Amino acid sequence: MFRQYPAGAAVLTARGAAGPVGMTVSSLASVSVRPAMVSLSMGHGSITLAALEEGSRVVLHPLEAGQEQLGNEFAHHGISELRTRWMVSSEQVPCLDVPTARLHCEVVRMVDVGSATVVVLEVDRIEPGRRGHGALVWLGRRWRTIPR
Repeated sequence: MFRQYPAGAAVLTARGAAGPVGMTVSSLASVSVRPAMVSLSMGHGSITLAALEEGSRVVLHPLEAGQEQLGNEFAHHGISELRTRWMVSSEQVPCLDVPTARLHCEVVRMVDVGSATVVVLEVDRIEPGRRGHGALVWLGRRWRTIPR
């Protein structure tokens, strides 16, 4: 059923034990406006999940039209092995060197639910970046662009 339900996607990056880690998430949801909070889920076997704990810092990169390859890269490798350029945020968190938006967050809660962990993030800084002509969503096992 959820194959036919469009889901916005983002790449989450964090500092792992051996360097930067990241993954594409399509379970991103707004939870609260004040304070600004979002949630997402990760499978228990996730390399990126293993790098997180409450208090960890992460960066969310909402995907825009034209960033399909970036979304695919982090969906399959857990860390960029291709062309992605990394930089470090002012909070010392690895993030992607892309011109689009970044949400700087702190992990405030992690709850095991079945075969996944729901991660709640408090957004404490937003870099708006450039806004593209369309949003990128995952629908029917492929990327689709929704015009703004």
